[in-house]
Amino acid sequence: MSWTLYRHYKGNHYLRLGVGAHSEDVSPHVIYRCLYDNPAARTWLRPQGMFEEQLEDGRPRFTPVARVRLVQPEDYPTVLAFGYDAWGEGKTLPEFIAGYEQSRNHLRGTRYLLETLDGLPVAGLNTLRFSASVLGLASVATDPAQRG
Repeated sequence: MSWTLYRHYKGNHYLRLGVGAHSEDVSPHVIYRCLYDNPAARTWLRPQGMFEEQLEDGRPRFTPVARVRLVQPEDYPTVLAFGYDAWGEGKTLPEFIAGYEQSRNHLRGTRYLLETLDGLPVAGLNTLRFSASVLGLASVATDPAQRG
């Protein structure tokens, strides 16, 4: 499961959630969410053709800039190492990564990875569900080479 981040030609960023079918004519519509405070609405719907179209000057209306996806087991050594420089507490990198195997928050959390369109890992996020209506962040860490 992955989602693509887009930059609108006017500069704001959006997360494409997927494509849905219109209930009357089954035409495809892109469902996307703004990643900034927008008083009009947070979640938007636009015909797929319009979402993917080129403007009169040749620029795309929306340009893909990155992806967010669920972390897979093979990603753990890379993603967990992102926080080592800040949270290592004198442990070796293998000890630091192994410590996550006993971490209650790591074991019950859901991890996401932000990566470039080429698949280069940039940052990791661990979310926790405390109850049906309470969600929290356990950690956010960026690859040291990608900071700044």
